[in-house]
Amino acid sequence: MWRLRIGAETGDNTYLFSTNNYAGWQIWEFDEEAGSPEELAEVNKARDNFSANRSIFKTSADLLWRIQFLREKKFEQKIPRVRIEDEEKITYEDAKTALRRGVLYFAALQSDNGHWLAENSGSMFFNAPYIICLYITGHLDKVFSLEHRKELLRYMYNHQSPDHDGQESVCARARKWILDHGGATYTPLIGKIWLSVLGVYDWSGCKPIPPEFWMLPSSSPINGGTLWIYFRDIFIGVSYLYGKKSVASPTPLIMQLQEEIYPQPYNKIDWGQARQRCAKPFHMLACWLEDSKGDYFKKHLARIPDCIWIGEDGLKIQSFGSQLWDTALSLQVMLAATDVVDDDIIRSTLVKGYDFLKKSQITQNPPRDHRKMFREITKGGWTFSDQDQGWPVSDCTAESLECCLIFESIPSEIIGEKMHVKRLCDAVNSEEVERFITKGVKYIKGLTNAEWYGNWGVCFIYGTFFAVRGLVAAGNTYRNCEAIRRAVGFLVETQNVEGGWGESYLSCPNKEYTPLDGNRTNVVNTGQALMVLIMGGQMEIDPLPVHRAAKVLINSQLDARGNEGSVQDECNVYIIHSIGNTFTLLALAYYTKALLRPL
Repeated sequence: MWRLRIGAETGDNTYLFSTNNYAGWQIWEFDEEAGSPEELAEVNKARDNFSANRSIFKTSADLLWRIQFLREKKFEQKIPRVRIEDEEKITYEDAKTALRRGVLYFAALQSDNGHWLAENSGSMFFNAPYIICLYITGHLDKVFSLEHRKELLRYMYNHQSPDHDGQESVCARARKWILDHGGATYTPLIGKIWLSVLGVYDWSGCKPIPPEFWMLPSSSPINGGTLWIYFRDIFIGVSYLYGKKSVASPTPLIMQLQEEIYPQPYNKIDWGQARQRCAKPFHMLACWLEDSKGDYFKKHLARIPDCIWIGEDGLKIQSFGSQLWDTALSLQVMLAATDVVDDDIIRSTLVKGYDFLKKSQITQNPPRDHRKMFREITKGGWTFSDQDQGWPVSDCTAESLECCLIFESIPSEIIGEKMHVKRLCDAVNSEEVERFITKGVKYIKGLTNAEWYGNWGVCFIYGTFFAVRGLVAAGNTYRNCEAIRRAVGFLVETQNVEGGWGESYLSCPNKEYTPLDGNRTNVVNTGQALMVLIMGGQMEIDPLPVHRAAKVLINSQLDARGNEGSVQDECNVYIIHSIGNTFTLLALAYYTKALLRPL
């Protein structure tokens, strides 16, 4: 059975190291002796349920690690589920009970390292580069065991589009789809690069990505260092491979693929015309080409398990985990809940979570002249995943710093040793804070729509939540801020008949608010909208929309074994399932406290 191992490395691996004793490390390992028959039956049931319903629910519920954690902690939900009937008024005790029920379940999902975890994949194209890279370098069998391969195949089978043509073979159906769409010459740029190094596409069919791109002066607007980090990280490796024009040694499999993925013979393809049609593995392959027995390549191999995640739908590759982001948001839930839910379990959860934040802050800048390596300062920041990952993110730093500042107000005898004030100051440029707040508020107010587009998340409700949260933190209110009044009006207008909100991922490409089919409710959107209404003063204007939204959240709380206390969620685009709990429970905390305030 697959088990998720948390924390320090116990083996002897010369090429694996950590900057903070592996705090937040999470690795899936297969142990054929692990698990009871009951647990194995529960895992297989989750797998079967996903496969049976994969055409309806396309993302997994990330159940395998939850099953493991809840069984290890012998979690049992003893608080009865709250149900609000039609025309029934929500009492303070109703809200408090639902909140306490949820946070106790959520506390049981915290790891021994103090962090919360979740699948962070969603992009199927992450799998192929690793398989290609390991195949080329001769390490495929060493890294992916038979059990890994079973889960990889399970994932591919589960996520292939339904068969409408009577084709039984998965590969035959995939090949037919490729040929029906013009063949592999229509693959996007990054796919063409991988096909080129594998030897099933010609380098002359790729647009130039010369390594000289990185040698341009920093003042040049097309210097590689000006690219967004995701592009910068990918194209450093890509440009090296392009400069080398590296091609894998031919094998029978490669030669067979050359003939199978194009509608015309391989030697008849016009690669110049194909050029115009529409990471870690890049870096790993570049290191192997430079020195196939070198330490840099071996260090890459040692970190591959960090990128593997296993769910009931199979094995998927992620760029890295979301440990820090999930933990910062989860701690905000726990901190908000402590005002109304007094429980020893929550206090111990806070202590462990705070310890993880302290261990995860980056304490050093990159070594040597990091700007020549296209890196910025890192000291004082927090990453998306863990300290070892090393790339700070502004919103992860902000969410973590907010938690640490709240912890500063809690006595040390409750939460332990405080973070040193110098480390708090390392996270910000204190002399620029006021100017940044002024500029940020001006920018948010300057966006003329009633709602704000969310560049991360789905989408207008998500963006509106953070925009209003920022405006309120800067001292704005419903009465003195037109932007907040417009935001509240937008949400009241789009509330559905159930009392909730449900926004489709189509809002992202359409750039306009698009509800789910049938105007269905999504509890994550509902939680975010509920908090906006409370922050925006809707309780003082007309509390009915707030109460209707809270009723949706309370009545959506699950009571099935393995998900007790959580809330149903439908998270699209990027699969980070913990947000189904964080935003809904945070909204319940907002609402419960709002019920105590006099109107």
